[in-house]
Amino acid sequence: MLAAGRAATGRLLLVEGHAGTGKSALLDAAVLRARSHAMTVMRARASQLESDFAFGIALQLFEPLLSGADDETHDRLLAGSAALAGPLLERPTSWGGDEAEDRSYPVMHGLFWLLTNLAETGPVLLVIDDAHWADRASLRLVLYLLQRLDEMAVSIVVTRRLGEPGAPDDLLGQIAAHVSSRRVRPAALSRAGARRLVVAALPSADEAFSDACWRMTEGNVFLLGELVRAVQAEGWPPDAQHAARIGTLAPEAVLRAVAVRLMRLSDDAAGVARAVAVLGDDAHLRHVAALTGREPGRAAAAADALAASEILRPVDSGALRFAHPLLASAVYADVGTGERAALHRRAAEILRDEDIAPERVAAHLLPSSGSGDVWVVEVLREAAAR
Repeated sequence: MLAAGRAATGRLLLVEGHAGTGKSALLDAAVLRARSHAMTVMRARASQLESDFAFGIALQLFEPLLSGADDETHDRLLAGSAALAGPLLERPTSWGGDEAEDRSYPVMHGLFWLLTNLAETGPVLLVIDDAHWADRASLRLVLYLLQRLDEMAVSIVVTRRLGEPGAPDDLLGQIAAHVSSRRVRPAALSRAGARRLVVAALPSADEAFSDACWRMTEGNVFLLGELVRAVQAEGWPPDAQHAARIGTLAPEAVLRAVAVRLMRLSDDAAGVARAVAVLGDDAHLRHVAALTGREPGRAAAAADALAASEILRPVDSGALRFAHPLLASAVYADVGTGERAALHRRAAEILRDEDIAPERVAAHLLPSSGSGDVWVVEVLREAAAR
């Protein structure tokens, strides 16, 4: 892809995937490779707070070119039709609402020529991270450039997170489908790949410990890295004995990441996530709906939203499950002690009313608040006798 840009037959690479799959790491590698080939790098990162600011990404890309340029370079970059971009670059705060929409075409044309003028002195790499939060005007600019990219000494790399609520999927879909685009989705780390990552951080890690880390995170790069850091913080020897305790860890960074992702979803989704964490293997949809006090349809819709964000696995006829066991640990750890005990007690009641096996009911009674109810004692006795 970078070679195509250097050969003036530009291409766009769209790197997409769920959180923690290494999209930004691939982007960073592309930047390093481009700089090693003396390419000019223009970089921007979208944020949720700025998604409604017209041409916000475009300004991140183009403003630095002019702010540090001498008069000669400034005039060369804005020569000819590139001057049409002047109103945006010189007065960015004046852009917004319908007025920005009305003036967008001449500005896009001007930015295209500004980029063309820049590429006359050498190939360019344009990178946009977290495009799921990008403003629509900037994504239209990307589409505008794509129509002309095959004759430009310009390469573009864009990353986006899948399943993000409110993402401009229509424009991102057009970018992905363009003939000058290529779409890739980084795969999870294999067992061998995860083992190498664990050993690189914990040289004395044995195979059983490394494999436990891989199973806990299912090869998600972010989760695996945070799990290893949590092990280091605890001071655990990375051996088979501690491999059995991996499931008790809930790294702070993972807690924060999951909390932020849940905040972007509905209250229903947050409630369903907590219910699934508490119910564990008993998290069938009817049980989740009962535990959250929601109608089954609402619970199912929330589960679908959680699956789209890859917090849960896609919903099927079985029990609801988290996409990665470490996410289950993180959500469970984020439930307050009192609320957790109450939820386990209610879960036990729900399972008892369905005549579920006593050992499964007992599994929820043990972490609940104490009770001398007759049925509780009977269930615990039955479970102990099995």
